[in-house]
Amino acid sequence: MKKLTALLTLLLMFSVVNPVYAIDNSEFSANEAYYRELCTNTLTSEDRGTCKQFQEY
Repeated sequence: MKKLTALLTLLLMFSVVNPVYAIDNSEFSANEAYYRELCTNTLTSEDRGTCKQFQEY
């Protein structure tokens, strides 16, 4: 039971530290002004991944 708890804890920590950002390019093109505004303001840790993906768009 302790091993299972430790494994689940590690998996949870990994998923929190490395979230997956899956925004389609069509989303960026449809809402380009929104993402441009979002990425020029102060970024939260959640927004950084989105803005990095937007820059690559």
